[in-house]
Amino acid sequence: MKKTIVIIFFLSFITIPSIILCNQYATTDLGKRVVLKDDGTWEFVKKVSAKDFKYDFRKTQWEMNIEQVKKTEESPVLYEGWSDVDDATIINYKEKVFLYACHITYLFDENRLFQGKYIFDPNNEEDNLFISDYQKIKEALIDKYGDPIEDNITWIDSLYIEENQKWGYAIKIEHLKYTTTFETKRTIIMLHLFGNENSIILQIDYNNKKYKSDEL
Repeated sequence: MKKTIVIIFFLSFITIPSIILCNQYATTDLGKRVVLKDDGTWEFVKKVSAKDFKYDFRKTQWEMNIEQVKKTEESPVLYEGWSDVDDATIINYKEKVFLYACHITYLFDENRLFQGKYIFDPNNEEDNLFISDYQKIKEALIDKYGDPIEDNITWIDSLYIEENQKWGYAIKIEHLKYTTTFETKRTIIMLHLFGNENSIILQIDYNNKKYKSDEL
């Protein structure tokens, strides 16, 4: 039987796999947030209010219409129309984000922007390199938005949990997934690394807090 395991790091008996080289965020058994640094030290995370930004996704604000959003982009539109996968009207672009090739998608409900997505295409030959890419992007998001509000490594099937050289493969076959969540005053930002149909997906979702907030 498959069991879902969410890894939560504690201050005692901590083991950080060698594949994870960046700072990790954790919760102690007393409910305190700490940052576990890659040099083996740690410190408590200072709680700060969600930051406010002029823009919510790229150079747009939530509830802009399609024509307003188009004016913020210089690249040509790759696709505009209905998406059954997203159950929304979308416009799609492609360019580099965080130095990676990336599909940029804007999603609209009744011509109002409610979500943005970055779907990365690192073109990695080794599955474990996706984990390194995830960590680099996470650090870039921390630099911009501050400490994450959640940072989870979730095992759906723990078959390879003791073999970190196979963690990339475990992601591909949907045994393992990573999620890191940030917030601003108007936006929930979720960095994902997961498997789907024998592929590895690395993406960021920007969600309007006010749009169907009960589903976020």
